[in-house]
Amino acid sequence: MLQGAELKIDYIGPMSQIQKRFYEMQSIDAPLERLIKYGQFMPEVMDVLDPSEVGMRLVNESSLPQSLIRDRKEVDAIRQQRAQMQQARLQAENAQRNSQAIKNLGDADQQTLQQMMGGV
Repeated sequence: MLQGAELKIDYIGPMSQIQKRFYEMQSIDAPLERLIKYGQFMPEVMDVLDPSEVGMRLVNESSLPQSLIRDRKEVDAIRQQRAQMQQARLQAENAQRNSQAIKNLGDADQQTLQQMMGGV
């Protein structure tokens, strides 16, 4: 009945699983190491990577329990919140610089007015 049929055997023992996971990680780690190496003097090389996909692939192919891994919606929400906080921080820094510039202008105008009054 099976004569001439091709069989594919997939070992599922602990050692086989460890080896499989090792080779899967090597297929990711080696190219990443090379990209990082080249990216030090050619930053444009890093533009080809999607950091989210790299991260998801690394954690999904690891032995981390799924309960520790956030889903994409949660990751997106965290990133959006981080971007909003960064934007608010930049706006606060700009407002502080602008208020300092206005204060400096006011001080300069006061000095000019005093010079004019003293010279009259």
